[in-house]
Amino acid sequence: NLLDLIWVTRLNVKLGISDKLFLFGEEVFGPILMRLALMPMLILSAKLCPPGVEATLFALNMGLSNFGVSVGRYLGVFCLEMFGGIEGPEFKNLQWFVLLRSLTRFIP
Repeated sequence: NLLDLIWVTRLNVKLGISDKLFLFGEEVFGPILMRLALMPMLILSAKLCPPGVEATLFALNMGLSNFGVSVGRYLGVFCLEMFGGIEGPEFKNLQWFVLLRSLTRFIP
């Protein structure tokens, strides 16, 4: 997400937020917000499915979600290679990779 871009560009330090506090907040609140964002879709799909098939539909949704995560990892490796790889200690092109990764979340 765009919070990674803030961390990579060190904007959090310029705003007076230490790295430890920034990463703690992102690691704790990020998964909670992702689960809350997923809730309306799961509730709507449970209400629209026929009775007795809710568990199957939930398993299908989770399977598709896991498949999306796997495809995203492969595409991430491809993009990393496209940027020529990112190696320390310079981490050249890292902010462009993080920006591209953040913007691809808007693709349906």
